[in-house]
Amino acid sequence: MFDDLGEQTVHLTPRTKVRFGEYVDGPTVDYPGCAVQPVQSEERRDDGEASESRWKIIAPPGFPERTTNVATVDGIVDDAGRPRRLQVDGELQTHYDDEGFAAYVGGFLTEWRG
Repeated sequence: MFDDLGEQTVHLTPRTKVRFGEYVDGPTVDYPGCAVQPVQSEERRDDGEASESRWKIIAPPGFPERTTNVATVDGIVDDAGRPRRLQVDGELQTHYDDEGFAAYVGGFLTEWRG
């Protein structure tokens, strides 16, 4: 049995390319057992508070490595309380243990600007 890496659920919305290079949202799929933590923030709010701008994700093996997906994560919201839409920053990679079995998928997320 696989132990959860974290206690957060990532809600992943696949983006599919359609005619003329446009993308549409597909059905959302939930991936429990993830950990998403802030790694970078910017001081860009009017009240001087820092706002996260980059997050580290660690997910169970089998988490999709596509870079066009849009993710929302339990507990990561904007100033109005709405879930932030995040996207993969760079590449997600599957990491393997010493015996060659997939251990986890890791990478970075940034706020989706679509």
